Formats: sequence, C-alpha cells, structure tokens
Amino acid sequence: MDGYYRTLKGFIVLIEKDWLAFGHQFNMRIGYCLDDANGDDERSPVFEQFIDCVWQLTQQFPTLFQFTPQFLLILLDHVYSCRFGTFLGSCPKQREQLSLSQHTLSLWTFLQNCHHSMSFVNHFYRPDSFHHTIFPLYHAKAIRFWNDCYLRHCPEHIMHIKPEFSQDFSQEKLLLQLKLELDEAKKENALLLAKAKASAHVIEEDMD
Repeated sequence: MDGYYRTLKGFIVLIEKDWLAFGHQFNMRIGYCLDDANGDDERSPVFEQFIDCVWQLTQQFPTLFQFTPQFLLILLDHVYSCRFGTFLGSCPKQREQLSLSQHTLSLWTFLQNCHHSMSFVNHFYRPDSFHHTIFPLYHAKAIRFWNDCYLRHCPEHIMHIKPEFSQDFSQEKLLLQLKLELDEAKKENALLLAKAKASAHVIEEDMD
C-alpha cells in the first residue's frame, strides 16, 4: 500500500476513489435495499474483507499506518448503520439522483469531528516511513483473527478484553519493529561508508 494511503486522509481518499467513485455496489453487496428472501445472492462482504486485510497490515506494521484499528472498526460500523449517505447508493450517479449530499451527512465529516476522533490517530506512526515499501507476510500463521471486530459482542471476549492501546500496539511488537528498522539503517549506513571509502581511494590514486 502506497505511503500516502497509509495516512488517515489518504485512506479516506482511497475509499472514495477505488470504492465509491469506481462504483462498488454497496446497496447490493451490503443488502440495504434487498429483502431476506430474494437478496442473498447479491450480498457479498467484499468491502469488509478489504478492511480486514488493512487491519492485518496494521498488525504487521504498527508504525507505518497513521490510523488505528479503532478507525477501521468505526468505519465498518457505519457502513451498516445507514446514518450517513457516504455508502448509500451503488455509484456516484445514484447518489447524485438521490441528492444524498444535500439530505445526509458525510461519514468523513463525522469521523474528523467526533469527540473521540483522537483515538483514530496512531501515536506510534512514523511520518518518515512515508516512502517505506511494505512486504506483508501472507502465510496462514501470519493471519490473525480480529477479535475486537468479530467477538466484540461475545460476553466471554468482553470480560477478558485488554485495553486497545496495549493490545494493538504491544511493546514487544514495537521493539521488534524498531529493531528491524535499526538493522536496516545500519546496513544502509555501512554500504554508504564503503562507497565513500572507495571513492576516496580512487581520488587518492588520481592525485598520485
């Protein structure tokens, strides 16, 4: 995922561009306008799977995303809540015909101005990682189950839930991430020193 789309603003742009403007049929895939008898064939959790994939990335690279898992969770909630017009309709033309921008609120405006908007910002985010390329692990052992999403209404999970801050950004995970980045920086530094010495040696030979 491009560094810009790993920022809070960039991720909103990504959804607007590649999902809403591109014409993902939220009405049919979520089932807003379908009855239970005839609409099952059209329902598909494609967008939810995308959000889950992004959550997996935030777990593997906790310092490379400006937004938190809480932001993703609230986003998913309001895809289904119908409180906002952002995800209503299946294409820009439908939203324009329904005048949703005049008759409904934007989810993005709400998320940026709600009282707990600060919980959407990852305080461990490193702005200098903007151009950092990520190579996620995708084997079965690397994929995690999103407890806070799929088990949040389960009494057993609620009783044993840990604070979100410590669960999603544990100290061990951050230390490991920083260690890997430090090792990478050391390798780059050693390479630059070797090149500098080689250049200095060539200059000395030319002077002789």
